[in-house]
Amino acid sequence: MQRSPGSAPSRLVPSSATWLLFAITLASPAGKCDEPWFTQFEHERSLANAACQEKRYEACAEGLRNLLPLVDGRPDIQCVLAAVQARLGDQEAAANSFRVCARSQLNFGALMSLTSLQTLRALPAVAAIERDGTRRSVPHGEHRVHFKLTDPDLIAEDIAYDATDGSFLVSSVRQRKIVRVDANGVVSDFVTSARIPTWGLFALVLDSRRQVLWASTAAVPHSPPYSSADDGHSAVLRIDLRSRTLLGRYELDDGKAHAFGDMTLGLDGSVFVADGRGGGVYAARAGHQGLEVIVPPGNLRSPQTPALSADGRLLLVPDYTRGIALVRLSNHELTWLQHTPELALFGLDGFYWRGHTLIGVQNGTTPERILVMSLSTDCTRVTSWHVALAQVSGLGDPTHGLLRGRDFYFLANSGWDRFDDDGKPSGGGTAAAEIWRLQLPADVLAPAACGAQATGRGNGPSPAGAASARSAEIG
Repeated sequence: MQRSPGSAPSRLVPSSATWLLFAITLASPAGKCDEPWFTQFEHERSLANAACQEKRYEACAEGLRNLLPLVDGRPDIQCVLAAVQARLGDQEAAANSFRVCARSQLNFGALMSLTSLQTLRALPAVAAIERDGTRRSVPHGEHRVHFKLTDPDLIAEDIAYDATDGSFLVSSVRQRKIVRVDANGVVSDFVTSARIPTWGLFALVLDSRRQVLWASTAAVPHSPPYSSADDGHSAVLRIDLRSRTLLGRYELDDGKAHAFGDMTLGLDGSVFVADGRGGGVYAARAGHQGLEVIVPPGNLRSPQTPALSADGRLLLVPDYTRGIALVRLSNHELTWLQHTPELALFGLDGFYWRGHTLIGVQNGTTPERILVMSLSTDCTRVTSWHVALAQVSGLGDPTHGLLRGRDFYFLANSGWDRFDDDGKPSGGGTAAAEIWRLQLPADVLAPAACGAQATGRGNGPSPAGAASARSAEIG
């Protein structure tokens, strides 16, 4: 989904107009509090901004340091802190903060050109930090264009693979349809709004065992004809894969605005779906009406593609404005995946899990990139990570993908960046989306189960039954 505020279900992020925290749009962790963590954070952020704008730099630095433990040490906050510490004359602290910022392998634009940081660059320690960051930023993977789509006006969002005939299915937000790319690369319409009434099409999950295609649909300005009367309407669709007829439609009847975006599948045929606008995560199950609450609103700001552990007991859910939430399905307890401060986990969209390896499509950062991360034995923290692909011509705005053996197939140049928040063309390029193939090292994809510590306090079956993260992979 798209990163622009209000432009799509899983990219609903708050804007920040101040120079200080232009990239910091997350919040403090969930806890026993009446207010959502993102509401709490807005208050804390405003205090820090006020101190910095009023040039009360000691208070500014203190406010930034107070924010860091609340958001797992985001490197963009460290970058701002480095500038403030340099202004205060604390060169050692500034260098340490800058090290975290530089090792993130991200480009923070205007922050890097602040006068105080330019002064830092004259120091030998900072020059060494920058050289180290440049060395680390070399992508590890090799990619090639697998298929090219033909319509540049699709806004291609999600992708699924049908192993029976070697075809790919791609959802279109703008055209309100699903297209099929056959084994020879020929593109044709598969499901249109004339066959099944829809708004913009977002997530696709193909259950080959049951011959079912799940899809999410939401009313957004990018999907004409759009009416404000449809605003906040969204549904999960269960479609017969062969007849392409509607088997079921799942919605929330609570009078609130929703935008169901990303999904993942369990072996019992249920799907977990993220509500990028309402902030909740739900389950849709064949034979049941409505949606079951897995993560209630207020715990996440903008949830993205859920990913299941191999035993179906853990659900990882990226939050576009913060990081990765870990949900124990036995009791719905939510914590946050641990990681080193230089690993930026905001802006993750497509997200996939095999064994102890996570693959993330990170389109809310500069540069946009494909991340590969390794998990600890108990699957509660990231032990290592690298950028598999970034700064490659034609990548554009990547969105979602799928695993087939060692290959990660994903949508590149989706087209989201060619439209503004109101769904109007913004004067971007005219090239159509493409399906890229990225080969990953064999050792990072070795199957493995999480240790006993990751199974939660309950030993019974998860709410998803025999759910499995292998639902996100094919082959």
